[in-house]
Amino acid sequence: MSLVRSAAVLRFLPLLTGVGLLSTSCLESPRAAAQPDPQPSALDSGLSHRSTGDAPWSVEVAKRLERSAQAFHPEPTGWRAQTLGFEARLDSLGAELIRNGGDTDETIHVAITGWGRTHQITPLEPAAARTGQCTPAIAVDGTCIPRVERIHPGLDEWWVALGSGVEFGLDLLTRPEGTAPITVELVIEGATVETDGETAWLTDGSGGLWTLGSMLAWDADGEPLGTLIEHGEAGHLRLVVDDTDARWPITIDPIIQTAATTLSDGSTSNGHGYSMDGAGDLDGDGYDDVVVGAPFGSNAVYVYYGSPTGLANTPDDTISSPLSGSDDDDWGWDVAGVGDVDGDGFDDVVVGARTWNANAGRAVVLPGSGIGLLTSGTELGGGSSGSGQFGSSVAGAGDVNGDGFMDVVVGEPSANSGSVYVFHGALAAMDSTIQTTIVAVSSSGNLGSAVAGAGDVNGDGFDDIVIGDDSASTFAGEVHIHHGSPGGVSTTADTTITNKHVCIG
Repeated sequence: MSLVRSAAVLRFLPLLTGVGLLSTSCLESPRAAAQPDPQPSALDSGLSHRSTGDAPWSVEVAKRLERSAQAFHPEPTGWRAQTLGFEARLDSLGAELIRNGGDTDETIHVAITGWGRTHQITPLEPAAARTGQCTPAIAVDGTCIPRVERIHPGLDEWWVALGSGVEFGLDLLTRPEGTAPITVELVIEGATVETDGETAWLTDGSGGLWTLGSMLAWDADGEPLGTLIEHGEAGHLRLVVDDTDARWPITIDPIIQTAATTLSDGSTSNGHGYSMDGAGDLDGDGYDDVVVGAPFGSNAVYVYYGSPTGLANTPDDTISSPLSGSDDDDWGWDVAGVGDVDGDGFDDVVVGARTWNANAGRAVVLPGSGIGLLTSGTELGGGSSGSGQFGSSVAGAGDVNGDGFMDVVVGEPSANSGSVYVFHGALAAMDSTIQTTIVAVSSSGNLGSAVAGAGDVNGDGFDDIVIGDDSASTFAGEVHIHHGSPGGVSTTADTTITNKHVCIG
């Protein structure tokens, strides 16, 4: 399995965004404060001249293009651009994408095939690709780098090559009749497709990972619109936008990228990448490193060390479970970089093994060193007896008590509706003593199904933690914020967010 994203992040997503819901946020986002000039598209030729007082998100779109836009070059059959990670070709049928070094039979084809209100989709016919408006980027000869466009009835489709991907946008010109959400249909050929509503992961024929995401949508006044990326039929994706109260025309703007490196342990059944995290600088060489869990089959944790050329495709270190009593303890179910918990100048890692000792579960803090991540460390255990699956979620907590050492938070979601434990860092070695125990409340279901450091959310100088409970409030889900203090984190939640209400942009 390719490296995708941290399992903890995936577990938080349903709690924060819901499933199948259009949502920008209940909190005002940078987009919500947008007041740019009324324009059909935020990528028009005048965008690069907008003042710094404009909306941060629209300025960022322009800066992204100004920094990294690259030219598509005309060919007899269409247009071609070479990016950092892949080649893109455009013709009347859509876009073909192939990773650098890949075979031609691993090409992904992306075509925009229709748009309209949900259940009232108008098919789009092939349209020749042609040079279009200028982007904010300037070529070496001083001329602008243009986007490439395909013009359809009621919809202008445009593509811009970036240094690490391809940005494509859709200017929807005329509001269709009806009140259902706006839907744009995409057909993806040559890849399997998964999506969580915000990002789609495309896996090509050789296992190479692509993403379609970072999607923005806004109306003619620059107001942000709620968006969703969802599955359609096999090989289909839908870009869904809520245009309630929007002033038309509207613009939709996603990005397709491929990983610069795809990490693998060479297996097909180990669950490589089920969990992963940036680990900080484990060996003190000045380059950050990555740790990946493979809790099935091999029951291993893999370490990839940074270097001037990036990460190698294959692991630099393989660490098997140091725990006694079981060869199959789901070692690597969750992994996290935790910073420097022992003050030796090397960053450290925590690994969860949720089924150790008949599902009691365990976690181990592995220290970094001058020779890399060590293969054994400080064992952490929960306070409950039985099968609570301690270590189902693990994370660095930041410095919750302000003593200068990084701390660790571990979830035990199957212990009487769930418990969470905080351990404090200490000089020379991680302290294995539980410093704070947070137990389930009446609405809980699986407290600790996800845990994470939250930074200093209230500005008091102490880091805080966030706890997920994916079954709380009759499966609506809850997220709890616990503040740090000189004595550690609070045992009761200072803020609870329940996914009972949907915020539409």
